[in-house]
Amino acid sequence: MRRRWTSSVLSLVAVAAVAVALPQVARAAYVSDPALTATISVGSGPRGIAVTPDGAYIYVAETAANDVKVISTSTNTVTATIGVGSTPIGLAITPDGTKAFVANYGTNNVSIISTSSNTVTGTVGVGVQPYGIAVSPDGSSVYVANYNNGGPPIPNSTVSVISTSSNTVTSTISVHKNPWGVVFSPSGTRAYVSNSASDLVSIIDTTASPPVETATISVSNTPAGLAVNSDGSRLYVARNGSTSVDVINTATNAIVTTITVGSNPAGVAVSPDGDRLYVANNGGTTVSVVDTATNAVISS
Repeated sequence: MRRRWTSSVLSLVAVAAVAVALPQVARAAYVSDPALTATISVGSGPRGIAVTPDGAYIYVAETAANDVKVISTSTNTVTATIGVGSTPIGLAITPDGTKAFVANYGTNNVSIISTSSNTVTGTVGVGVQPYGIAVSPDGSSVYVANYNNGGPPIPNSTVSVISTSSNTVTSTISVHKNPWGVVFSPSGTRAYVSNSASDLVSIIDTTASPPVETATISVSNTPAGLAVNSDGSRLYVARNGSTSVDVINTATNAIVTTITVGSNPAGVAVSPDGDRLYVANNGGTTVSVVDTATNAVISS
């Protein structure tokens, strides 16, 4: 069962910026002893979150307010509010930091924001109920998981591929029911999509023309947020209907271990050095911190 976060307060952990019930979780500076350092009031229903590559700003999609808040990390204050489509959820920023893409669940489109002016410069129509969103490592493509809750086609849903040069959909990939999160491998040759109602993770070959699903991995209890470590050897899958995160060997596509965390884990992020995994537990008020060498929870 998908759980929703309705708080109007965004908490920043020194080790990572996390948003509960997210397809993706942005990372901030890594420290050995995580601690809550600030709490920032934003609007109604903060969901998607992304940090600019230079770490200067945080973009937060506010589901109930139909806007995106921009936060300065130097002052921890909101510096801009950007109106987007209805029910924005997923949010991703290009590697060069010039654009932010916002998945608008309620209007079946993606807003494109110029981060230099903090204005919407374009809108791209995608599939039904866009949810998770990710930009490829080279910045050329945006993959959008279309949740399609109860809509056609049944039982499958899709991933829309947007070209960042033309701001148009160049391909539509069939996946499985209710895709939630999407993440790229560091090389960009693979994309992983969590299909929350099918208990499957899709593996997409992004080098194919057009891109296509080539395999699936069975993951029980509502696969949700996804994260890949820096060398691409491990995929972490938050199982939102449980208290677990699965660790997958990307060479074999096999689950190598399962980590017990808090209730209803939704968002996951790996520290830049790969030593820590951060898990936002949607069923409570905690973030579990995992030592990736031992897969042991060291803080929550």
